[in-house]
Amino acid sequence: MKRRTALLLAIGTIACRSAATDAKGVAVRVEVGGIRGGGGRILASLFNAAGGFPADHTRAFRYGAVPATGETARIAFTNIPAAAWAVSVCHDSNGNGRMDRGLFGRPLEGYAVSGNPGPRAGPPKFGDCLFNVFTNDVDVKVNLVYSGGNAR
Repeated sequence: MKRRTALLLAIGTIACRSAATDAKGVAVRVEVGGIRGGGGRILASLFNAAGGFPADHTRAFRYGAVPATGETARIAFTNIPAAAWAVSVCHDSNGNGRMDRGLFGRPLEGYAVSGNPGPRAGPPKFGDCLFNVFTNDVDVKVNLVYSGGNAR
C-alpha cells in the first residue's frame, strides 16, 4: 500500500510539473540576419500547422513586427507550448504590412524561414522548416534572401 501511494504521488508530481510547463510555455527567440537597407519593418509569423505557411500571417499562431533599423533584428514569442513549429519572416521594406510579390508570385522583398532551406521553385514547405519546442527557450536564426524588385 505504501509503495502504491508513493508511486501515485510521484506520478502526480510529474503530471503537475508537466502541466505547469505547458501552461507557462517557453520563448522562441528569432534572430533575423542579412537585413539590407534601413527602413520598413521585420514581420515574423510563428506557425504550428501547414495552413497559411509561410505567407498568411493571419493563420499563424503568433505574429510580430519590429523596426528594421540595422543588419539584424530580434523578435521574441513568449508562452509557446511544446510542439513542432516553423517561422517565416519578411522584410517589409515599404511598410505596407505584407510581402510584396512580382510576376508569378516571386517575392520582391527580403524573406526567410526557419531552417534556412536553399532556394527552390515555389514557397518552402512547412515540414522542411520545423523545429521542436520542449521545456527550454529556443533560439532560431534566419537569414533574409532578397531576389529583386524592392530589395535594397
